[in-house]
Amino acid sequence: MRLANSGECVAEIRSLAEAIRDLVHDGDCVAMEGFTHLIPVAAGQEIIRQGRKDLTLVRLTPDIVFDQLIGMGCAKKLVFGWGGNPGVGALHRFRDAIENGWPNPLEIEQHSHAGLTNLQLRLASPGWTLTEGPIIEKAITAMRSYVCEPVQYGRLYLAGDAAHIVPPTGAKGMNLAIADVTILARALADWFHRGDHSGLDDYSDRCLGRVWRVQDFSNTMTELLHVLPAGDPFASRVQRAKQRYVATSQAMQHTIAENYVGLPLD
Repeated sequence: MRLANSGECVAEIRSLAEAIRDLVHDGDCVAMEGFTHLIPVAAGQEIIRQGRKDLTLVRLTPDIVFDQLIGMGCAKKLVFGWGGNPGVGALHRFRDAIENGWPNPLEIEQHSHAGLTNLQLRLASPGWTLTEGPIIEKAITAMRSYVCEPVQYGRLYLAGDAAHIVPPTGAKGMNLAIADVTILARALADWFHRGDHSGLDDYSDRCLGRVWRVQDFSNTMTELLHVLPAGDPFASRVQRAKQRYVATSQAMQHTIAENYVGLPLD
């Protein structure tokens, strides 16, 4: 890609493997941002495939991609704001590296998100300075499930988090919200264009069937992946049995994949 006025080359199209080969080297500082569908999973896995080592990884919220990089021995330092994964829970390799030095000891440097995004510079204004306060509390967010039933009353229609909340383990909050508004948009279009109100009448029933299925899936994934309270060896053994079943059963793997990718709207 060249600038029209000068002909200067400012970018070029290359394969991901070529880009990682030429731009990411052992010992480099690498920042990879993006959220939900923009998380750079492919780039992280290409770095692993090419065997990069001693990287300083930078990310506001390191998630499963950085957990993989740590677990494969690519990282020596992590610079971050909050460490965790909204989709699948705790970062187990991150924790292993901190607590056990496995596969390598990991140096950490933690900042606020404001500090990492250079908020002072972004908000700079003559005669005014942003006053930053200390972080006074750090806590683990409690897992919570909630469903408002029905999700419609008269001409009031609820969608997304206003209607239901699922724990983040199944990564279904946004998917459910998109499904809600898609069903509602189609129902509204039928009403305004054809005077057909059947879709609006059935909105609650259509949404709640999906919502309760996803609640069950998210609850299942939470019980499968999260560390259970100490002191209950029976529950721990049951959890391990479930994990082994997932690892060895194609039928169970298919069920998880079907629910994780997303259920059809109709």
